[in-house]
Amino acid sequence: MSFIETERLRPATYASFPLRTSRDQLFDRLALAILVAVVCVIAFTFGDYSISTDEEVQNTYGRLLLDFYLSGLTDTRAFGYSNLYLYGGLFDLIAAVIAPFSPLPDFETRHLLCATFGVLGVVATWRLARLLAGPRAGLLAVVLLVLCPAYYGAIFNNTKDIPFAAGMTWTLYLSCRLAACLPRPPFRLAAWLGVAAGASLGIRVGAVLGGLYLIPVLALHVIGEARAGGWRASVCGATGMLLRLSPGILIATTLMALLWPWSVMAPGNMLLAVHDLTGFHVPTILAGRPLDSYDVPGWYVPTYLLVKLPETLLIGLVVALAAAAIRDRRPDPGAPRSRSRQWLLVVLAASIPVVYAVVARPAIYNGLRHFLLVVPPLCVLAASGIDRVLVAARKSGGRPGLAIAAILFAAASVKDVWTMAVLHPHQYVYYNLLAGGVRGADGRYELDYWSNFMHEAIDRLVKYVAAENGGRLPNRTFVVDLCTSPWPLRAYAPPQFEMTEDCRAADFFISTTNTNCHEGCNGRTIIEIKRMDVVLGVVKDRRDGKANEIGGRAAAAR
Repeated sequence: MSFIETERLRPATYASFPLRTSRDQLFDRLALAILVAVVCVIAFTFGDYSISTDEEVQNTYGRLLLDFYLSGLTDTRAFGYSNLYLYGGLFDLIAAVIAPFSPLPDFETRHLLCATFGVLGVVATWRLARLLAGPRAGLLAVVLLVLCPAYYGAIFNNTKDIPFAAGMTWTLYLSCRLAACLPRPPFRLAAWLGVAAGASLGIRVGAVLGGLYLIPVLALHVIGEARAGGWRASVCGATGMLLRLSPGILIATTLMALLWPWSVMAPGNMLLAVHDLTGFHVPTILAGRPLDSYDVPGWYVPTYLLVKLPETLLIGLVVALAAAAIRDRRPDPGAPRSRSRQWLLVVLAASIPVVYAVVARPAIYNGLRHFLLVVPPLCVLAASGIDRVLVAARKSGGRPGLAIAAILFAAASVKDVWTMAVLHPHQYVYYNLLAGGVRGADGRYELDYWSNFMHEAIDRLVKYVAAENGGRLPNRTFVVDLCTSPWPLRAYAPPQFEMTEDCRAADFFISTTNTNCHEGCNGRTIIEIKRMDVVLGVVKDRRDGKANEIGGRAAAAR
């Protein structure tokens, strides 16, 4: 029984759907055209995104890791620096290696590199959807992921979660290919799966989930072999299967050790990373209720998924789930026996992290930030659902019915493009109509937690001060207090602007509005960074009243 009907297409090999018609080739060409267009947009806009609140320490961690290797493994400062040793260094190490040769500043180099990982994640999503449901579903998955603001808006400066999501999607894709080759997966496929899994482990310890997805599929195969040929034969087959997978396991372990050396320096370090990475006290908000990250309810992540994913993606998921529950009465003789196990892998990849958050209730904050890895498999499932809608429209209404359904999808996509353009470069603050849009989410959900507004805020503040002084900055110092990370001020502001941690001494106060941080210091608001009538960050002028200021910043606002 097939999870998805794709008109008359049936898979011929384990690798992908064949190109049976010119229409299939058109779907692939359109997907490639979208990828090229995304790359062009990235090339023109990556400089618009600000340094995130974590990037400076991550950049330092990458340089320290590079020093560790350049010193012959004697410089171990990286493993005592902040808490960064709890993470793998794949991205930061690559950034540290290429930074000296890049014509761009360090952080713009990092943003372009991160966007490259983001595009690789889209490619993996395309190939996964095409593998399971055909070229049209592959095209739909590309559109859904590119037009998912939670993903696209993070591909420039979320340098942990985007590379991790990309690595996990490639791991999932290769796992699905492997599921179709059991019990004798080719060495090359096992090796590539080891590369993807090792690279993912070289970013976050959470990549062990990739093994959890694959274990049930391997177990189902062994059980099926036992029913067909007896348990003795199945045990022999399982042993041979594990031997064929062992090169991939060795490659994954080696890559993890190279990219995250701390993980293998002592027994139990990986377990320590799992424990400590869920131990941060950070303020967050859910449906208007301020919370500490330790106190979030089990419905935190499901709620953020519901209000942050675009409506089209949610509709596709509903259709896919309904189709899986109802199923066709006629079995599909063309579907390979492994197809249901491949879909099981996708469902597990999309659901296990969310179920973990619901059941274990670890410390969670920043909305979907740490759960971006589920967005690509959700897009694959949604693409299969929308593909079913198109098939049903063709069956019930002929070509006119198909045309109407396609036009509705195109119109929804145009709406999403317009929304993302209006939000630029803050696409990740997007909320759908269930939350009342960005305006409805203001004060009820997290918005600019990366303080992406800082680049624009500093540029406008510099122009404001220059305009006061005849178009040029005076030769004097302006003291700035911040309720956000100091790194953007140091990177973007001229030397006349110096930072203080004392609100009372500040000439200007720059703050994000996320978690009401802007209320911690008084002053006359002179600049507001707004999108869709929602203020993401403010700059306050305190020069007139700071001498009479007697209060400091509220501890909660810090």
